[in-house]
Amino acid sequence: MEFPVLEDAHEYRKGTWYIVLTARDSKLVDALNPNYKNHVVIEKYFKAMRYEYLTTQEYIEVYLKAK
Repeated sequence: MEFPVLEDAHEYRKGTWYIVLTARDSKLVDALNPNYKNHVVIEKYFKAMRYEYLTTQEYIEVYLKAK
């Protein structure tokens, strides 16, 4: 599948990249707020995702683990 509209939209960057994750429930309440009812569970899940991201050498490895 090609995207001709984005064909010339190249971006080159050096330095640190950041990934920002947000979590909201069905009522769009911020689930990362410490006062949220399931905050501890969600925070634990995000920490596990971060650990997996930082320890993964090959990202296809993550895909294959999920299968």
